[in-house]
Amino acid sequence: MVKRLLAIALGAACSGALAPAAADDLLQIYRDALANDPVLGSARATWAATQENVPQARAGLLPTVGLAANANEADFYERIHVDPAEKVRERFPQLNYTVSASQPLYRAQNSIALAQAKQQVGQSDIVLSSAQQDLIVRVTQAYFDVLLARFNIELTESQKAAVSENLAQAKRNFEVGTATITDTNDAQAKYDQIVAQEIAARTDLDNKLAALRAIIGHFPTELRRFGDKFDPQLPSPNALDPWVEQALSQNLQVRIAQANFDIATLEVERQKAAHYPTIDLVASINQGYAGGSASTSSVSSAAFDSRLAQIGVQLNVPLY
Repeated sequence: MVKRLLAIALGAACSGALAPAAADDLLQIYRDALANDPVLGSARATWAATQENVPQARAGLLPTVGLAANANEADFYERIHVDPAEKVRERFPQLNYTVSASQPLYRAQNSIALAQAKQQVGQSDIVLSSAQQDLIVRVTQAYFDVLLARFNIELTESQKAAVSENLAQAKRNFEVGTATITDTNDAQAKYDQIVAQEIAARTDLDNKLAALRAIIGHFPTELRRFGDKFDPQLPSPNALDPWVEQALSQNLQVRIAQANFDIATLEVERQKAAHYPTIDLVASINQGYAGGSASTSSVSSAAFDSRLAQIGVQLNVPLY
């Protein structure tokens, strides 16, 4: 559809009479718009950001692995009031680490979130295509508006030249007595009106150039003009109903709306799934070490290692 719109616009552009070599044609203006249009740039950035929805959603179905470790140095002192007094002082390190892993086996909410993310990514492709089509329409409209504004200036200048000649003739006729002052004033009023129209036409051209500049990022120097050689072909099939049916199935705005409906439906299912139980495969291993020495009436020391490994299935059932 994007190529079709561009082909129609370029066909109209190529049918025109050629302007000077330095003039920009519609294709060049469109290329500048592809590189500089802020609306399309925003759509591209949004599309790129949306592509990350699937990896983020898929992460909810992937295993998680964690490591926790700690190291401590303990200093214990105790005095026992007996005769003779007994003192106990111990210093011992404690080292411990735990590696744990979890693999979701059944998480309906996360599975639906992944399906929802895929819908969002698919919708982002349609939104980007719609922005590209919109750019073609906006570029073509802005291009035609500038050409029309320049034509209006040329038309106003031609009218101004004719009215100026009528004003000069009215003044000469008044000087020789063949016309009244009313005729002269009427010619002057028409001339002033044309001058005002010329000012308005030039202001309109400035506005249209500013609108085109906002799309392509710079003021165009000269635009290629159009002639009367463009002969568009009739659509095939040349009937309304087939095009209406095609629009219902392929129109980008309709497809975007349908995607919004599908995403909203999945959101309802995802919220319901928050009340479903979850099943995870869990495993962990814990390794510990402790050792030390004691300072008492009888010196002693001790150390030990410990290890605990676990694997199992964990069920979580939301109750309220």
